[in-house]
Amino acid sequence: AWQRHGWAWYWCGSWPRCFEDIRKPAPAARAILRRGLLKARGPMETRDGRATCLRIYLSEADRWHHRPLYMAVLEFLLHSGIAGATAFRAIAGYGTHHRIHAVHLLDIAADLPIVIEAIDQPERIEAILPQLEEMVREGMLTLMPVDVRLYRTRSPGSPPPATG
Repeated sequence: AWQRHGWAWYWCGSWPRCFEDIRKPAPAARAILRRGLLKARGPMETRDGRATCLRIYLSEADRWHHRPLYMAVLEFLLHSGIAGATAFRAIAGYGTHHRIHAVHLLDIAADLPIVIEAIDQPERIEAILPQLEEMVREGMLTLMPVDVRLYRTRSPGSPPPATG
């Protein structure tokens, strides 16, 4: 199967092997796990519902080792054991350059703002900040305390909840 890596295409003889590198932790996450700062784990455990929300503001055009930065950050958060993270693509916004980026009808590849939100225990978020500060060359990282009122997960293999 043909596999795209950055701007180049290459042939990969075995389909599952094409994606082996995607399942491996990013180099920064491997370094953290190797140093024993974080352990891969299951669901978030909070004391009294206290947690920290990390918000990362990026541009869709930002790159990290020839890959979209937002995907590299999400993979880093996943492999670092952060409880959960979501990337949002904005419809408009501006940043440090004070130039508004917005979706236009004829735009195919717009340079739109991306916001990544991650929530976990304060000490776990603090532990990954140095690596994130290295990855995010242009953008903003914010921290805010949050009160987690509900955090549920279903066991693997169980059916999704019934709707309606």
